[in-house]
Amino acid sequence: MRIAIVGAGAIGSYLAGRLAAAGSDVVLVARGRQREVIGAQGVRITGTRPAAARPRVVAGAREAGPCDIVVSCVKAYQVAGIVDELRTAMGRHGRWLCLLNGIPWWYTAVAPTPLRDVAIAAVDPERRIGASFDMARVVGCAAYLRCEVIAPGVVEFTGGRGLEIGHLTDRAPSLEPIAGTLTAAGVATRPTSDIASSVWNKLIGNVAINPLSVVTGLTVEGMLSDPMHRATVTAIAREMHTLMHVLGHRPDSDPEARVRAMEALGAFRSSTLQDADAGRPLEIGAIISAPVEIATRIGVDAPVMRALEQNVRAFADHRGLLRAPR
Repeated sequence: MRIAIVGAGAIGSYLAGRLAAAGSDVVLVARGRQREVIGAQGVRITGTRPAAARPRVVAGAREAGPCDIVVSCVKAYQVAGIVDELRTAMGRHGRWLCLLNGIPWWYTAVAPTPLRDVAIAAVDPERRIGASFDMARVVGCAAYLRCEVIAPGVVEFTGGRGLEIGHLTDRAPSLEPIAGTLTAAGVATRPTSDIASSVWNKLIGNVAINPLSVVTGLTVEGMLSDPMHRATVTAIAREMHTLMHVLGHRPDSDPEARVRAMEALGAFRSSTLQDADAGRPLEIGAIISAPVEIATRIGVDAPVMRALEQNVRAFADHRGLLRAPR
């Protein structure tokens, strides 16, 4: 099985390192300093379960050649710009495993009737992405991996239960080969029959933590130890649970329990805070604008989320970190 990993950020480099260390035929699409260092020295994983490996590195997905699995690990706002590259890398029979924070472009393919196959302006306003792929060849994913690039070619992994993956249509082939390959490489991967609920359960943490971490500059521990910020996190978790119930998705815990579970993240810096500190555009659209947009569409009030979206958007605009979906 040949695998292409598109994107050499924290999670992409981590997956490429794990797969290469396990002997998989993997190629990593990387650019800039990451490409230079990983091409010369490989990927080094520190933290929990250290490892080192030398995946093959190329500059573009087209160079990866036809692959059985193409795993995209890019920001939500970057997907539309690499649609043609992804199709080339997939060839005639490959599948696309799409890792994203926030509401993914494919969500409306599995959404309830009010949202089925509609355009979510915050993630795929013209449905360019959705119209470009056969959904039977796309695999939905909710990723629970805590990673951070701490130096070029070096990824610190501090935990996470792995990946949950799911079909977007009844016509899709079995997920077991994908799950088996990733799990054998040390990335626990579990197929689910309800990928929509998996995505929304992951999203609770993203919406409650990521934007607030940018505005405050705090780690998860720092936010939850402050009574005012913890109250904001809890209020957002409650609004997200309300949205999930109205949409017919299944929360995996109650809001208060979910916030208590976040305490285990400790001094973790959210991926959005990592981007802000590095001066990279922020994933505001998929992480918080899309849920607010959905709440408006289905008539659910979400005042805390809406206020936080405005605050983080103003923060990003002031620092030149906004990026609109293409």
